[in-house]
Amino acid sequence: MSAAERTIAALVDTLLPGDGDFPPASSVDTHELVLERLDDAERTRITAALGEGFSELDASRRVDAVGQLERDDPDRFAALLTTTYLSYYQRPAVAAVIRAQGTPYNDTPLPGGYGLPAFDAAKDAPGHARGGYVETSAITPIPRPAGLADD
Repeated sequence: MSAAERTIAALVDTLLPGDGDFPPASSVDTHELVLERLDDAERTRITAALGEGFSELDASRRVDAVGQLERDDPDRFAALLTTTYLSYYQRPAVAAVIRAQGTPYNDTPLPGGYGLPAFDAAKDAPGHARGGYVETSAITPIPRPAGLADD
């Protein structure tokens, strides 16, 4: 795990440490979703604002550092907090805890969601060999046929 990943994991655990039945945010990979939703520049700004070694601080010092981030840049903090909350509460394990407590909790898109059961790889995975997946970074443009004019 990189320094930025450790920092964001510690950050989401500071914001959502878990208690009772609710897991700490990083234990359900909330930090990975947050990292996906931040561009490189934003990751750099947040990790710099929290300071080197943030992930090694004790809980009370992390709370102090996060509070300083909120005071120094309330708009950035609000966006980060929203991203963290949305990422956490979309995790299947967190939704399962909410449902187990007797609260109806629909999958996205809210409010009605799609009433689908959890994916079971043994039962739901395709049994045929059709189809495939190409990563976006591996896709190349189709060459323009000779003689066609540009629009």
